[in-house]
Amino acid sequence: MNNHSVFGCAAFASLVFISTPVLADVGNSSNNAVPDTPYVFSPYVKDVWDSNLQRAESAQSDQIKSVGVTAGYANKFSQQNLSVQGSAERQFYTHRDDLNHTDLHSNANWNGIYGDGKIYTQLSGHYDHTLIDQSTLPQKNFLTAYGGKAAAGYLIDKNYSFELAAGVDSQRNSMESQKLLDYDDDNLTASFKYQTARNSSVRLYFIDGRRDYLRDDSLSLASRLGYDYQTLGGDITWQITEKSAVSLGMDHTKRRGAVSQVSGEDINAGFSWQPTSKLSFIGSFWISHPGVFNDDRNPNYERGIRLQSNWLMTEKITMRLSGQHTARTYDNFSNSTRYDTLNEFSAGWLYAFTNKLSMDTSVSRQNRKSNLDGFAFVDRMLSLQLQYKY
Repeated sequence: MNNHSVFGCAAFASLVFISTPVLADVGNSSNNAVPDTPYVFSPYVKDVWDSNLQRAESAQSDQIKSVGVTAGYANKFSQQNLSVQGSAERQFYTHRDDLNHTDLHSNANWNGIYGDGKIYTQLSGHYDHTLIDQSTLPQKNFLTAYGGKAAAGYLIDKNYSFELAAGVDSQRNSMESQKLLDYDDDNLTASFKYQTARNSSVRLYFIDGRRDYLRDDSLSLASRLGYDYQTLGGDITWQITEKSAVSLGMDHTKRRGAVSQVSGEDINAGFSWQPTSKLSFIGSFWISHPGVFNDDRNPNYERGIRLQSNWLMTEKITMRLSGQHTARTYDNFSNSTRYDTLNEFSAGWLYAFTNKLSMDTSVSRQNRKSNLDGFAFVDRMLSLQLQYKY
C-alpha cells in the first residue's frame, strides 16, 4: 500500500536466534510454528485503516480490505533441500476503488551438499508483481521484479570456505513514464569466509556487475546509461554467547558509466540478544548510498537505526515492538538538495486461537519531515488479520 523504493535502504545485519520454519508466513510473519507436513496452504483476510494513503501533507484516508492466500512446499531429500512458495493478495479500497489490485509474490530455493560435505550448491529465484503508485492518475504503475541466483562453494577445511555466485535481477514498470527505470542487472560474486565452531565469522567478498537500462531518453541522461560496477566489502560476526551476537560490515561500490562515475561506502552494524527463551531484541545501524545504483527513486545518502523486540507472553500471545529513525539526502532534486527524516513506530499483538487459526493486530505511525514543501507527512495505520493454516 505504501510507495516503496526499489532498492532498500541498507544491507544491515539481522541476527535471529529463534528457530523459524523454512516457509515463512506471507500474511503473518509472527507465527513461527513448524508445519506438520511439507505442504503449506494458508488463506487469510485483512482489514487496514490508513490515515494517509499517498504519504502527503494533505492526508487522504481509506480502509483497505484484503483477501489472500499463501501456499508452499518444503522438504529435504537426503542432502538436498527444496522450498517453493507463492502468495496472492487482492486489495479492495473503500473510497479509492481505482486502486483495487492484486499483488503476486513467489520464490523458490534449492540447495545441496555433495561428496564428503566439502562442496555445496544453491539455486534460487523470485518473482514479485505489486502496485507502487497511489496517485490519482487514471493509469497506475505496477512494478514487476524478478531474478535468480546460482552459487557453488567449497569447504577448504572445517573453518575456511570459498564461494562463487552468479545473479540476475530485472525490474519492469507498467507506466510509460516510469519505463525509464527498467533495467537488467547481471553480477558475479566471489567470497572467502572463516567461521569458528561457535558461528563467529569473518567474510570478504567482491562483486562485479553490469546494469543496462532498457531506455535512455531521460532528462537525467547520465543516470540512464548502462554502467559497470564493482563492490569490495567484508563483514564480521561475533557470537558472544549462545544468546547474543554482534556484527559489523563495510563495503565500497564504484560505478563506471559512459558519462559519469559514482562511488559510495556502506557501513552496517547489528546486534541480537535473547535473554530468555521468550524474549528477544534485535538492533541495527547503517550508513548507505542507495543512489549509487539508482539516481531517481533512492536517496544519494542515508543513515538509520532500528530496534525491535518480540515477547512470547504465553503459548497463545506474542507481542512485538519496533522503532526506526532514518535520515535521507537527495542531491540535485529539482535543482535543489532535499533532506528528509523519517520516524517510524509499530506495535503488534498475535493471538493463536489454535495451532491453525490466529489473529494478528498492529498499529503503526510514520512521521516524515523535509526541508522542501510537499514531502512532509504523518501517517497512522491500524490493521487486523485472521489467518488459517491447513
